[in-house]
Amino acid sequence: MGKEHSKKVYLITGFLGAGKTTLIKNIIEAHPDTKIGVIVNEFGKVGVDGSIIAKDGMAVHEITNGSIFCSCLQATFAQSLIEFSGLPIDILLIEGSGMADPSNVDAILESIKDKTHAPLNYKGDICVVDAANIDKLVQVSRPAEKQIKYADYIIINKVDKADEHKIEAIKGLMAELNPYAAIEATSFSNVNGDILDKVRVFDKESAELGQSCNTPSNRPSIIYIKSQNDEDEERFRLFMQSVIGDAFRVKGFFKLNGDWKHIDGTTDEFTIKPINVQREISELVIFPKADEHSVQSIKQKCEEFLKGDYSNSVTHRRR
Repeated sequence: MGKEHSKKVYLITGFLGAGKTTLIKNIIEAHPDTKIGVIVNEFGKVGVDGSIIAKDGMAVHEITNGSIFCSCLQATFAQSLIEFSGLPIDILLIEGSGMADPSNVDAILESIKDKTHAPLNYKGDICVVDAANIDKLVQVSRPAEKQIKYADYIIINKVDKADEHKIEAIKGLMAELNPYAAIEATSFSNVNGDILDKVRVFDKESAELGQSCNTPSNRPSIIYIKSQNDEDEERFRLFMQSVIGDAFRVKGFFKLNGDWKHIDGTTDEFTIKPINVQREISELVIFPKADEHSVQSIKQKCEEFLKGDYSNSVTHRRR
């Protein structure tokens, strides 16, 4: 008996806070009659994006606490791909972590080719970039640069936060880093429903792209907060204002004034929105900027915010 019909596979990449999860939600909403599965990779150990994406009956698998392209999680990722190949889906979307370098995704897919229940037809990589910050990020983050170089389709997102001159400069930078990928500019990851049909894989033979830079030795600093308390929202908002300037990304769920809220922040801005979830504890993951001052400043403010209750904790994982 032959294998089942093939599943189309798309990789969604982009640096922390670029708009990957919003893009996936938009793609799912644009294909209401298509059976879609999602693998969500969170570099932190707090699963957030999977809860935001999931709909009733949708197959969503979260892989947390590292990059699926790092040796530390490659086996888990490979097994997840094999499992999804046996599910009754038509499309599999893979959301890489914000720190992902997907250069070895072809090798991973090749390694499981004979183990899948149905062929996984890799259609390409869509990279989402933040128009306001990507020019600075590629100078300090190798994963951000390699995400762009590996992409088959680049979405310049959040153009509402950049002027026309800046947007044209970002388009030029994208074309310089990756002359092969198609480029689209938008806000709120608002793309046409046919975006998946527009993605075309180009041949990537560069030695630089052959091996992911995600390794156990260069894992980024991450700070976690856990709280058993029902915190005051205004006090929490002041805390967020004190740390957001030193962070690339902040996200999680917190119980504030009796209600669960989704916390979502990128450099210099954040939102606190109601969400229909029930969790045992409040959890927040913070990705500090890549300097020791930012790390220590955030850690100190986290400890001050949670001070005085043994049931709460701040955990810092260094590079």
